[in-house]
Amino acid sequence: MRFANEALVGDLVLYIENNLKTIISLDELSQHLCLSKYHLHRLIKSLAGITLMTYVRGRKLTSSLTELLETNLKIIDIANEYCFEYEQTYLRAFKRQFGISPSAYRRERCELDVVNKLDTSVLIDVSKGLFIKPRYILRPEFHLMGLQTFIINSENKENLSANKFARMFYFNERYKIKGCIKENIYYGLCWYGDNYEYGNFYIPSVEIENAVREQGTFICKTIPTSMYVVFRYIGFHGPEELNIRNLEEIYYYINYKWGPTTVYKRSGQYHFEMLDTKRCSDQYCEADIYIPIET
Repeated sequence: MRFANEALVGDLVLYIENNLKTIISLDELSQHLCLSKYHLHRLIKSLAGITLMTYVRGRKLTSSLTELLETNLKIIDIANEYCFEYEQTYLRAFKRQFGISPSAYRRERCELDVVNKLDTSVLIDVSKGLFIKPRYILRPEFHLMGLQTFIINSENKENLSANKFARMFYFNERYKIKGCIKENIYYGLCWYGDNYEYGNFYIPSVEIENAVREQGTFICKTIPTSMYVVFRYIGFHGPEELNIRNLEEIYYYINYKWGPTTVYKRSGQYHFEMLDTKRCSDQYCEADIYIPIET
């Protein structure tokens, strides 16, 4: 199976663009890319926010706008050219996508929001996957509860101690926490120590409804309202393999390429990784890295 990387996504985008006027099926794309339908679906949903076949249909409809504006072709002929089974199928899809009929668009020549080609320039390859250049979000205050340990960076690289501690928490301890909002959402909270380069506190955790002082050996951390820069990692491996060896290249990019050149300054003494296990499998993983920034 191929790795998740920019070349794979670029191959997919190019194949779709070259075949907009043919019938494109999920089976065909899977065969062309030597990648399972499951991985294709998850990859594009993560990158584009829509399913693969919704993206294909959106690109067909967007491309058909040129024929509507620059030719006198009948609408049924345009529908046939882009391999819509029936004219009515094209008409319904067009109205659903753009909120206007093809004939009205041809007449009014108005501005529309379109489905652009996926921009592979926002993707950066790493050894076992890829990550997406950042998006920016504001997240209100929330509360995490988990187990805390101190991780020495050199030992973590050698023994994957943070990953082992996280797996112990996820499989054995998280169910004991009361007031958990979503058990499928895992947080890996890194709270910086006095010497960030030497080691930091690591708190595998889940979100809880209300702040509490403690629950047995579990500690609570209130994360303040903040603006975040968010990097998404995608890999064709299980979430159990998410460790510093897979993420080191991303953190290098954040600290030494993005950090020195961005207009934003980091704030707070922490960052966290968030993973939705419902979006993962034993052969697929995606995780978001949240870095708090000043507004």
